Amino acid sequence: MMTDEQFNAAVSEADALARTQPDRYQRKMWCLILLGDLYLAAITLTLLAFLTGSLWVIIRDAGSPGWPGWQTALGLSVLIWAGWLTRKLLLMQGGRKPEAGIPITRQQAPELFALLDRLCSQADALPLRQVLITDAFYAGVEQLPRLGIFGWHQRKLLLGLPLLKCLTAEQCKVVLAHELGHLSRGGLGRLSRRAHYQMLRWTGLADTLGENPHNLLFKHFLEWFISYLGACAFPLARLTEHEADALSVRLVSKEAAVETLSVSSVIERFLEEGYWPQLRQLADKLPEPVAPYRMMGKNLAAEVNAAWAERCIAADMARTTGLIDTHPATQDRFKALQAAPRLVLAGAGQNAAGLLGSALGPVTEQMDREWQDKNRAWWTERYQRVQNGRRQFAELNARVAGGAVLTVEEAYQRAQLTWSIGRNEEETFKQLLALYYRAQEHPLASFGLGAWLLNRDYMPEDEYDEEDGYALLEQAMRFDESFTARCCEMLRDYCQRNGRDEEAQHWEEKLKARLELEEAVKQERSQVLLADQFEPHGLAEDVVAKMRNALKSIPGLRKAYLVRKRLKHSSQPPCYVLGYAVTAWLQFGTRQQDAQKMLQQIQAAVECPEEMRIVSMEGKNRGFRGKFSKVPEARLV
Repeated sequence: MMTDEQFNAAVSEADALARTQPDRYQRKMWCLILLGDLYLAAITLTLLAFLTGSLWVIIRDAGSPGWPGWQTALGLSVLIWAGWLTRKLLLMQGGRKPEAGIPITRQQAPELFALLDRLCSQADALPLRQVLITDAFYAGVEQLPRLGIFGWHQRKLLLGLPLLKCLTAEQCKVVLAHELGHLSRGGLGRLSRRAHYQMLRWTGLADTLGENPHNLLFKHFLEWFISYLGACAFPLARLTEHEADALSVRLVSKEAAVETLSVSSVIERFLEEGYWPQLRQLADKLPEPVAPYRMMGKNLAAEVNAAWAERCIAADMARTTGLIDTHPATQDRFKALQAAPRLVLAGAGQNAAGLLGSALGPVTEQMDREWQDKNRAWWTERYQRVQNGRRQFAELNARVAGGAVLTVEEAYQRAQLTWSIGRNEEETFKQLLALYYRAQEHPLASFGLGAWLLNRDYMPEDEYDEEDGYALLEQAMRFDESFTARCCEMLRDYCQRNGRDEEAQHWEEKLKARLELEEAVKQERSQVLLADQFEPHGLAEDVVAKMRNALKSIPGLRKAYLVRKRLKHSSQPPCYVLGYAVTAWLQFGTRQQDAQKMLQQIQAAVECPEEMRIVSMEGKNRGFRGKFSKVPEARLV
């Protein structure tokens, strides 16, 4: 198994070789592919040897005196093992499951299939066996083996309905030509496919066998070969993308290729940040889910703000290609095309959805129906929540109009409702700004204004910008560490949007560490174990007296202890533990049942502190009696 340092070194070496000596790099890749094929041949011969040898032993000993003997049993065991392994190798799918999609036929979409036939012929590409329409803004060729590790790959075109709805017909042709370039018999296409097949073959085998003891035939080879081939294949993947771009220029046009490369990331980001969030907001007003795919891409040129789109392109152009990127950065792709970005979005009636022919209606209806069924529960829950929010919004506004001073939490909630219910950007900003001026050292005030500045375009006050929002979120985390996860996630997303990859990675690592800590805290507080340490509860006497009186009123309760669990990760808020035991006359044969009934009575009668666990001290939990009794002032009953 290669370490991270060894892997990165192998990637760097392969990248340098591909740039300085491309012919030698290609020969190296062919040698690695040949090595994989030779190892596959060795596996095949080994399996055939085991199968024929075990069959020969079984047939030879059949009918002999003392049959079946140990040799027959051994031969049968080997035959079963070899048969099991052969079945595994034949059924594996390259470590991947086939993508879900709606198949369409040539009769349904003759224009699309005629276009694919023409492009395949011009690109000298391998033929496609099937076209699947998916629900993503995506196009790609899926190549999965019919015979598992032995290959015979089936090629399917995956074509997203959102892509057809949002690109013009010419831009869609560019996408199809690019994807078919990966199936081209010329150039780097064949080498890239063979390397891809090897990765599918051996990663699929590793996933299929896992930690099974029968994988000793492959373990050491897989650990080295997958890592090394993967490291060496990154430059090839990027070179293949450049070659596919050049092919799309030759088969369609340079202008269309430039337009497609310019708008693809803009549309993808618009769908993610604009279309889908706006569509989900309709749940605020409508009790039933809408049909998202029928509504999509009717007039993208009017829906997408041109200035916003230019900023998206600028941010995309600022990114650079990393060593482990499978696709070149956008700026490198434009440099190879010797062109500059050119934004052309599909207007009304200009999208490529018509290529689906008679399949467009049924496919759209099926995807809408599946989306509605999948999202109906949260849609209904959000609709009800918004109706409740409208009532709260009206109550808070009435209190403010009456001269009441809201708490920081209530003021923040009102600002949130002003945006989510009232959709008033200016008033929301004013309320968040006023809240910050009022309570500059309150974490919620810093978080509210910081999150707004980082994620919204409306900032009428010249003295505030996105970087102020960045600083305010950092300040909120310093004031209260419970804001860490939310702030880190926002800062990571902001840095990613603006090409600040190193900062984004920093916040991603900090977010991961915080989530791990929160999970550890949750786990520690969710259970009480005999191995835990306990200390005096430290509650006020009046609170303890109230709990003691409530417990004494419960018939059958013999003992009760109140302690505080000693926590490793976070001591606030305190975690209290109430241990109880039932009277002896309740314990004959039904002790656990009576303890459960007692738990229900305690929960109903006792007003618990903010966080308290109630545990029975009967049966396997009897050890708690000794631990709790040693804690000073723990005994309540």
